Amino acid sequence: MIPYRLRLTHFLSYQHAVLDFRGLHTACICGANGAGKSSLLEAMTWALWGQSRGAVEDDVIHLGASEVCVDFLFQHQEQFYRVIRSRHRHQATVLEFQVAHLASSDLVTSDLAFSDLAFSDLTFRSLTAKGLRATQQLIIQTIKLDYETFISSAYLRQGRADEFMLKRPSERKQVLADLLKLDQYDRLAEKAKEQARTYRAQAQTLGQSLAMAVDTQQQLEHIGAELTILTASLEALQDEQTRDRDRLTQLTQLQLQHHTWQQQQRVYQQEQQRLAEMGDRLLQEQADLEARQTQQQQLLEQSSAIEAGYDQWQALQASEVAILQRAEQYHLLEARRHQSQQRFEQERFDIQRQIERVETQCQALDRQVAALQPILLKADEIEQALGQLEAARDKLHRLNQLEAEVSPLLQRHQTLEIQIKQAYTQLATRLESLQQQQQALESQQTWLPQIQAEYETTKRQVAHLEARQSYRNSVLDKGMERRSFLDRLKAHLLDYETQLMQVEVSTAELMDPDRHCPQCDRPFDDIHRTFSQNRLEHDRQALIDLITIITDQISVSKKEITVLRDEYRAIGRELKGYPEYLQRQGQLRQQLTASVEIAQQHQVIACESQALQTQLANQNYSPELQREWQQLQAHLAQLGYDDRNHAIARGEMERWRWAQIKQSELRQAQRQLKEIDEQRPALELQLKILQQQLQKLDDQAQRNLGEITQQLVALDYNPKAHSQLRQSLQAAQIWQLRHQALQQAQLELPLLQVRAEAIATQWAAHDQAAQESLSQLQMLQQKLIQLDAQIYGQTHAQIHRQTHAQAMAVGMEVDMEIGSGDIPQQANKLSVVLQALDTQIADRQPRLDRYFAQQGRLQQQQQHLKALCQQSAQQQIQLQHYQYQQRVHQELAQAFGKNGIQALMIENILPQLERETNQILARLSNHQLHVQFITQKSKQNPKQKARPKSSTEAHFIDTLDIRIADAKGTRPYETYSGGEAFRVNFSIRLALARLLAQRSGTALQLLIVDEGFGTQDTEGCDRLIAAINAIAPDFARILTITHMPQFKEAFQARIEVSKTDVGSTLAIAF
Repeated sequence: MIPYRLRLTHFLSYQHAVLDFRGLHTACICGANGAGKSSLLEAMTWALWGQSRGAVEDDVIHLGASEVCVDFLFQHQEQFYRVIRSRHRHQATVLEFQVAHLASSDLVTSDLAFSDLAFSDLTFRSLTAKGLRATQQLIIQTIKLDYETFISSAYLRQGRADEFMLKRPSERKQVLADLLKLDQYDRLAEKAKEQARTYRAQAQTLGQSLAMAVDTQQQLEHIGAELTILTASLEALQDEQTRDRDRLTQLTQLQLQHHTWQQQQRVYQQEQQRLAEMGDRLLQEQADLEARQTQQQQLLEQSSAIEAGYDQWQALQASEVAILQRAEQYHLLEARRHQSQQRFEQERFDIQRQIERVETQCQALDRQVAALQPILLKADEIEQALGQLEAARDKLHRLNQLEAEVSPLLQRHQTLEIQIKQAYTQLATRLESLQQQQQALESQQTWLPQIQAEYETTKRQVAHLEARQSYRNSVLDKGMERRSFLDRLKAHLLDYETQLMQVEVSTAELMDPDRHCPQCDRPFDDIHRTFSQNRLEHDRQALIDLITIITDQISVSKKEITVLRDEYRAIGRELKGYPEYLQRQGQLRQQLTASVEIAQQHQVIACESQALQTQLANQNYSPELQREWQQLQAHLAQLGYDDRNHAIARGEMERWRWAQIKQSELRQAQRQLKEIDEQRPALELQLKILQQQLQKLDDQAQRNLGEITQQLVALDYNPKAHSQLRQSLQAAQIWQLRHQALQQAQLELPLLQVRAEAIATQWAAHDQAAQESLSQLQMLQQKLIQLDAQIYGQTHAQIHRQTHAQAMAVGMEVDMEIGSGDIPQQANKLSVVLQALDTQIADRQPRLDRYFAQQGRLQQQQQHLKALCQQSAQQQIQLQHYQYQQRVHQELAQAFGKNGIQALMIENILPQLERETNQILARLSNHQLHVQFITQKSKQNPKQKARPKSSTEAHFIDTLDIRIADAKGTRPYETYSGGEAFRVNFSIRLALARLLAQRSGTALQLLIVDEGFGTQDTEGCDRLIAAINAIAPDFARILTITHMPQFKEAFQARIEVSKTDVGSTLAIAF
């Protein structure tokens, strides 16, 4: 993956930025801390994998923005791709994946040619899948790199350069497996396992079928006999069931006809009853009509008396109307008088409440005046105290001015004393440090002869081990060559075994008499069959000979590989001390080089120590500070400032401060007294006005009530006389009702006569309908008698057809019912015979169902057994084929698994990775550090701890431990300093990236180092930069990040990042 362009929109600290990588090979991204350097690289990881340092997805959105977008253009395997990832705040992420095409010509694969190409010349075709996860998986499959593998190899993130070292051994092996694309072997192993399971299931099924084929023929004969007997019984039972169903249908039809006629009989009977009820109702209505006519006639005879009583009622009603008008006026005047009286009382009450409130306010003012008298009487005393307070304030003000002048001088005086003491302490500390360094250098010079002798011995041992290392590499190359030869032999063996199986299958198929020639599609004759058998036998023997030869070669190759592996491991055990000797040699060389510097440094330190002792003894240090301290001391004595006089002045002012508080209270009291004097006249005037309003209200109330009383006397209304008139009117109310009844009778009498004539007509029609209904009922009863006779005959015929036991039961019951009545009543007994017949049919049906089910089951078993007899020969051959394929695919699954080809490839690549890592690490640490990869370690069985170890009891487990050694020996990774740990991490990362770039798998053409210089000293940084420049030809892009200005000049191309008010900005400089 080679980046070409990165466009950011509202990503982290960037608002809008575009980074063009064309022309950049080894570049430095520099800027201050927090400027946004790492955000550029984080934008690439967020675009490709959606990974960032934010805990929440919305954290990548620039502060104040609502959306973020990263557009990343890169090249992979001579093809350009584009990834666009965007997100709106609080919404889902959108991911687009595109592949590029040139508008006019083929894509340019070189960076030099592409630098002259405009991005607008590219056209893109979408590769986006359905859904975010599917598109993300497509990106990973295309670039063959996931996020975890990227940060463990090519990307040394800020603060996470030890990503690969801190992983567990199994996770380290998985990272290497991902980089080497070993996941394809996992898929092959899974497919082989699936095929093995399929063949095993098929073989088990065929085995069970063949085991059952032994007694198949006997079962077939037994089932044939059973099927014959069952078919005869089933036919007889079906005939009986058909006859009974026909009889049941005939009897059911008779019962249905009888039921229909009975329903019609009940209808005619109900009609007769309805006509009888209708006649009774007509007779009753005729009697009621005659009584009503008599009553109305009597009322007409009393019409004169009713008319006289009705006239009297009308006269009383007119008098009531006249009196009602005066009663209404009387009640209105009474209501007015009552309302006026209530209104005057309410207004009087309101005025009295106002008078009481004003009197209360006047009393409150009197109480306030009495409360203000004590403070007003102390006015003279307060004025004298205020004079004393003013004098104390003047004195304190003068002392404050003097303090302000003296305070900076005192502070400077104390500061000078502290600085003079610090100068003395620094000189004394420096003298003590120089003396300790002088003693340490003298002790180091005593070890120089011993170091020279040890260096010569170590140098000879390193030369010997380097020769053994070269021989070990040649043994490794020989082993890899034999392993490759063994793999080819196994492939040939699998091919020949497959061909042998096909020959055996063809030979078995040739034995089939119905077999046709596969070339001419004609039946085999004896000559043609013998020729084909001889040819297949010849091919079979040739394949067996080849398999024997290859098997022998595989055995020999395995022995050779075992010998080479033992020799490789023996040399490896011999080389275990090589890192220690190599590191010790470098350390001794450095110590010898430093011995000359130690002597020169000892002389310089001795001279400096003597000068410091003289300076301290004469107190010849900080002369300017001492001179200024003396001048300040004299000036302070001249001013004569005393803290005690200042404190007494503060106390005097606080003693008279109460006068200021009392002055405020006095002014407040005088102001309140003035306000009271202003309020009192207004309250007295308001009280006088309210008393006048009360007197005026009383006079007006007397006048209004007198006028209403005069109107009531003039109305001349007597409530008692009105009550007597109402009683007389109520007594005469009966004549109004009787007059209404008389009018009703005069209208109703002609109608009653018409209704009497209509009832006579209805009675004649009713008599005729009753005679016709009775005739129809008698005819239907004759039909029912004839049908009952027919049912009687059919019932007894069915009883005699049944079996003896059923005839006894049903016949006894029917005879008892026949003996209890006449023949027309026997149709009601038909249900007994129908129920018995239906029960007989229902009881026979389960037997028929069982016979049918048993017949079908036996026929199916018969057909299945016949098919098994025909297939048993073919299944035997097919079973052998399935078992062979199962063994083959089980071996393939084991070979493709983690402990097969994958483990071998990782084991073969680790020595190369170890050599490359140590070469880089030696340059970075001056041969002080060494790394060793351990792929296997022994594991003691817990049950065998008590017994001595032997070669047969040793167990080994696969691992990927990393041992780091320095001049002091092998130590854990955590005990190394930050600079040493980063050199180790950086060496492993560079070696891994460089090694993968040389292989045909995933070519890591991008290397990123984020803030790797901060943990290094000057020499370490120089070595780190030299290592980066040395491996630069193996990568298309190398990006380093640092905030240290002194290191950015080491790179020709720089991406300068700065932070402004509107966000981070970038610029490219060469």
